Amino acid sequence: MSLLRYKKIGNGNIKLVLLHGWGLDSKVWLPILKQLQSSFQLYLIDLPGYGINYNSSFLNLEKMIEEIIDIAPINALWLGWSLGGLIATKIAIQNKNVSGLITVASSPKFCSCEKSYWPGMNSKMLDHFAQQLKMNYLNTINRFIHSQIIMKKSVKYSKILEKNIVFTQKIPSSQTLDIGLNLLKSYDLRSILSKINLPILRIYGRLDNLVNYKIVSIVDTLSPNSTSIIFNRAFHAPFISHPNLFSRIIINFCRNID
Repeated sequence: MSLLRYKKIGNGNIKLVLLHGWGLDSKVWLPILKQLQSSFQLYLIDLPGYGINYNSSFLNLEKMIEEIIDIAPINALWLGWSLGGLIATKIAIQNKNVSGLITVASSPKFCSCEKSYWPGMNSKMLDHFAQQLKMNYLNTINRFIHSQIIMKKSVKYSKILEKNIVFTQKIPSSQTLDIGLNLLKSYDLRSILSKINLPILRIYGRLDNLVNYKIVSIVDTLSPNSTSIIFNRAFHAPFISHPNLFSRIIINFCRNID
């Protein structure tokens, strides 16, 4: 039996599992929860080492996935952001009880390749971000959250995010951050994307400096069952910068799944 816990909110008819990214827990979904909870039963799962699962830790992706699947509802849609998208993709490949997949600012391979062209990020960028997280977690996360907000957003909105997302985060351990860093560096799901026989929606930010929008057309070919959408004025977290539009797209996609 899994030792992981989750939070469930919403009274809709559709089950939607949400997996956050590296460095942040499920509170990052705050900007879209109000818009989604009337349409969905939302299962907010903190990855091992984060949030309410702070005391859980696994050294490899396979064990982590076993624990997550054990607590997740069957026949649910899965939405994963960044690292969470990588994990949700792996779950969709091996678990028959997934009815659809949504990835946000995610990639089947995050880092660039030495042997062949792939528009991934330089691994040194990830190392630098990990070092900043370890040195001053709250300041680094605060800068990251604010960097996702288009300049026209109000100061009030920024303060709400700061109060309810940044300063409510439980600081993950160095081990947890290192595990996530290694997953981002090492995993490559490109060759098996075509095995996912499910409705798939992939959402990107045109201004994202972590997941280059140039991968979109490549993944379109690798994942022929999927549909891709690019938010032209979004960075790495379009659900933070464009919560209303993002929520409408999610609701429409999920309602159209048989």
